[in-house]
Amino acid sequence: MQPVGPLGERDPRRLGGFEILGRLGAGGQGVVYQGRAGDGTLVAVKVLHDGLVSGREDRGALAKELEVARRVAPFCTAQIIAADLGGDRPYVVSEYVDGPSLQQVVRSDGPRTGNALHRLSVATATALVAIHEAGIVHRDFKPANVLIGADGPRVIDFGIARIIEASTTVSGGLIGTPAYMSPEQAAGRRVGPPSDVFAWGSVMAFAALGRPPFGTSPLPAVIARISHADPDLGGLQGPMRELILSCLDKDPARRPTAHALLMRLVGASGRPAPENAPSRSTAPRPVLGGAAPGVPAPASVSWQPGEEGPSTATPASGMPSVEMTQAPQPAAPEQDLSEPTGDPDHVRYPTMPPDRLVAGRPGRGSGMRRWTWLAVAAGIVVVSIVTAGSLFVYNVRNGYYIGAEDGRVVLYRGTTQKVPGISMSRKADQQPNPPILLADLPQDLRTQVRDTYTVDGPSALKALKDRVCRYILTEESGKVVVVKGRGQDSCEQKKIADSDIPVSELPASDAAAVTKGGLAFIGQQSAEAKLTELKAHRDACKANDPSIKDCPAS
Repeated sequence: MQPVGPLGERDPRRLGGFEILGRLGAGGQGVVYQGRAGDGTLVAVKVLHDGLVSGREDRGALAKELEVARRVAPFCTAQIIAADLGGDRPYVVSEYVDGPSLQQVVRSDGPRTGNALHRLSVATATALVAIHEAGIVHRDFKPANVLIGADGPRVIDFGIARIIEASTTVSGGLIGTPAYMSPEQAAGRRVGPPSDVFAWGSVMAFAALGRPPFGTSPLPAVIARISHADPDLGGLQGPMRELILSCLDKDPARRPTAHALLMRLVGASGRPAPENAPSRSTAPRPVLGGAAPGVPAPASVSWQPGEEGPSTATPASGMPSVEMTQAPQPAAPEQDLSEPTGDPDHVRYPTMPPDRLVAGRPGRGSGMRRWTWLAVAAGIVVVSIVTAGSLFVYNVRNGYYIGAEDGRVVLYRGTTQKVPGISMSRKADQQPNPPILLADLPQDLRTQVRDTYTVDGPSALKALKDRVCRYILTEESGKVVVVKGRGQDSCEQKKIADSDIPVSELPASDAAAVTKGGLAFIGQQSAEAKLTELKAHRDACKANDPSIKDCPAS
């Protein structure tokens, strides 16, 4: 879980339709806050630093850049939800990923190895494919921009660097983090998708070694090593070392694309055939029964049973060909069909006089009809199997179902059908946000989720969310309390938590929301976070904080 710090005096309390709950961190681009949308969904809100976009005359063009970023496929990325670049505080809202960054994980737990490193590399390469497919270059791919969420790694901040590029390059600055820049980026040249692939190689080296491959300081030395020196990959061995080295090539044209990178990670070679490699289709075909007119006489090819294969000899013409001969086979003796063969299952028919019609002997036509019917029957069976298989594959690829894992509701992609030794489902990219606990569902729905049930797609999460038992901040004996399930017929109502916050000491807007029961949340964590916020508002009013406008009269 990401630590959420308290808000300072100058921090916003609301931006657009998003309530600001606390600080997640700050960096070169701006301050990141945890926020909450109107439906209770947690979000990440990045407020860009003053001056980063104020110099751009056409902010509409910047909005278009973000609109493109919103179309990035959501798997393995934190999707951009909204943005406002026209206000006094330009900000970008993205999906909230509750988890530490790759940088924090490596610092606290050490380098990634084995399957953990492979899963990380596949997820981040998949994210780059999605970003590049949308026509975006990340420009700042680094360990701090890879969050390790409950459902796997997510890449964040794509599309942000492009927005502030003009303002920093005009002043001679660089976009990106020096230790993970590509040579062309460090030189201030125009960058494209190959630059992100270079950064991916540096990030994977950091994940595997616990340090960047070109060092961290001083800055001029790092830039020089990136531009001219070989990466230091230490004891990293095997295919991952080879793959990272190909990504860290100084020449962008020689690096693999993100798609080729992903294909190599999941098992395909991803390598183009050498340009001067001979084509398999250029080998001459065997010539049976001698050469064709106008073709030089073939060389002989001999092969006898027991030998490893044919040996060839090339004639003076340089045109290798094949002469195939077959030893004469003795003619099979004619059999007398009137004599028994000794095979009880093989029925013979007596020889008939030449002047009589063989009326009772099965002819060629009846055999053909029998084979025709057998072929039709076999065809029906094959079609049935293929149809069933196609439906099964369709369900695996396109099906959705809802189940539970670790006490939480999970949306799965695939099918609940079982195949020994093969997993036919995986977690879908879209999951309930905020997470939904089984304990917060009505009893009938809880049982249904435990047993799993098929749904049409991610849209089913909204219907399920509507039935979740809410945690409501309300008034009891003059103080704020947290109650679960109030006003929901299918939910058991019970008090969850008391507080020492008198409603009369809250700002007028907060007091009205509590009194009217307007503060309802999915998940106890969100409700308790709001309770903590109300306490901070009460304390600010007592301290006569001017940022709180509707404090009660003292």
